[in-house]
Amino acid sequence: MKNLTDLFKKLRRLDLSKQEVQDSLYRISDWLTDEEHSVEDSYIQNQFEFLEKLISSAEKSNIYFFTGVEK
Repeated sequence: MKNLTDLFKKLRRLDLSKQEVQDSLYRISDWLTDEEHSVEDSYIQNQFEFLEKLISSAEKSNIYFFTGVEK
């Protein structure tokens, strides 16, 4: 995952009730609201990589999350 479009396409694979997911999404949001940062920055890419690992794990287990409920 390298950009926000990729993240949004796979967002339903993340458990948004988990603190680690919320923290990561908050960091990305916070950095990108500042005009000095861009999606290409390494620390933002690190957050994308972290979320991608969680998404990959959910994909292997065929897990989807809807409003905090696992389906």
